[in-house]
Amino acid sequence: MIGWLILSCILLLLAIVLFVPAVLHVTFQTEQTDVRLSFLGIPIYHSDKQRKRKKTKKKTSKKKKGTSKKSKKKEKQTLSEKLDLIKDALSGIRKGLRKLTKGIRFRHISISIAVGSFDACACATAYGKINAALYPCLAVLGTVFSVSYDDVSIQCCFSEPKTHYHISGTVKLSLACVLSALLAFGLSFLW
Repeated sequence: MIGWLILSCILLLLAIVLFVPAVLHVTFQTEQTDVRLSFLGIPIYHSDKQRKRKKTKKKTSKKKKGTSKKSKKKEKQTLSEKLDLIKDALSGIRKGLRKLTKGIRFRHISISIAVGSFDACACATAYGKINAALYPCLAVLGTVFSVSYDDVSIQCCFSEPKTHYHISGTVKLSLACVLSALLAFGLSFLW
């Protein structure tokens, strides 16, 4: 009897760990970025809000101009052969990838952009470009993942000197979803 209780407690804990999602909350603002990651209500990572961004200098690397004769002698594959390889690889991972993308849930997405410029023509042009880029991306995001929006607003602010934005949202993913996607990947490659 005690063995069954211990086994049921272990199975309950395993189910909780597998089906409770990890939560990633991200907030992008004009001035700062805030990222929080938690699992089972326990905070794992939290970016420091007070930390100032340091500018890093990019080091330029010099490329070597000399090429070996062996690399020139490699046979080139035709475009159709490359496309066939890509098609074969994608056909094997399609089911697992679909399971993984449907398990990733975007919740409480809030997008607020205030396009600003003192020049009315430049402001209206930037407003149109942002609309033309944002809404198709949101449509694709909604077809691939499970998404719920709280607010999406883009405004034209002629009196502001520059564009301000506030983007926030939560991404949830459970361990069971990842394991089922890995199982689907493995079965498709074995099949």
